[in-house]
Amino acid sequence: MMLRSTFSAVALAIALPQLAAHAAGAELSVTLVGTGGPEYFPDRLGIATLVEAGDTKLLFDVGRGAAQNLYLSRVNPQDITHIFLTHLHNDHYEGLPELWITPWFLLGRDHGFEMWGPEGTEAMVQGMRAMFRHDLEKRANQFNPIENLDIIVHPLEDALFSTKAASR
Repeated sequence: MMLRSTFSAVALAIALPQLAAHAAGAELSVTLVGTGGPEYFPDRLGIATLVEAGDTKLLFDVGRGAAQNLYLSRVNPQDITHIFLTHLHNDHYEGLPELWITPWFLLGRDHGFEMWGPEGTEAMVQGMRAMFRHDLEKRANQFNPIENLDIIVHPLEDALFSTKAASR
């Protein structure tokens, strides 16, 4: 079965070595943090999937309310260090500003994160920085240095890959 993906093959190629390098022998856990789409559901927030192996926490997409659902799942949002965006539809990244800023000024996050995404991700991050510039300047202080908000963006390209699917 042939699958076309803007992201999955490359993201997995990046994520699996990250997990292996940081969490040898650790149990692998996958949490569906949010399963909603662009629609508003009273019981489902935006798209987000957490992959954990030891202390390594990878977040795939950051939909609306992702930080809140992480917290409800007993995962500290400041522990997220790697983010992968499957594509740039708003329902896949609109929770990013909350995950980026709130753990920094409320929880004292002392690190930024790395992000992998399709073409346009860097521009989106720069636009987010510009949109929140006033807020960031007012909140930055000796306890919350602006350097702790660094986002390193790694571009991904479209990939064509195949996989065998078993059927009954």
